[in-house]
Amino acid sequence: MRIILLKDVSKVGQRYEIKDVSDGHALNFLIPRGLAKPASPKEISLMDNLRKQEEKSRQEKSRHLKEAFSSINQRVVIKTKANEKGHLFKRISEEDLSQAIKNQFGIEIEKKLIKIEKPIKEIGEHEVMIETADHNAKVGISVSSA
Repeated sequence: MRIILLKDVSKVGQRYEIKDVSDGHALNFLIPRGLAKPASPKEISLMDNLRKQEEKSRQEKSRHLKEAFSSINQRVVIKTKANEKGHLFKRISEEDLSQAIKNQFGIEIEKKLIKIEKPIKEIGEHEVMIETADHNAKVGISVSSA
């Protein structure tokens, strides 16, 4: 049976791909779970249009991120609670950093793009990477006690 994948499926294929799978696998697993739908000529043309729109959106998003990386030219300042020795009560997460960038620079960066090599658990200066498919940027973080 020919199907169009609606989501990435392990050992089957990527989103929007047209695949031939067994009838049982398609009818009992993929289609009921919303992972695929039968491939008709009309659906194939709709999926091609969706794929093109998604690619255009991805390119636009990439352009916005490139502009955003160039505008983050200062250190991101995060204030949080810490003890007398400078140890934080809660580590700085990707979500905390994403929120701080949004508050300070007005730029939304998804938390999955932020790569923290080792957990930030102390006051001081730190660096993290923001990685996309096309661009990478190091961002300095200044953590201080609130």
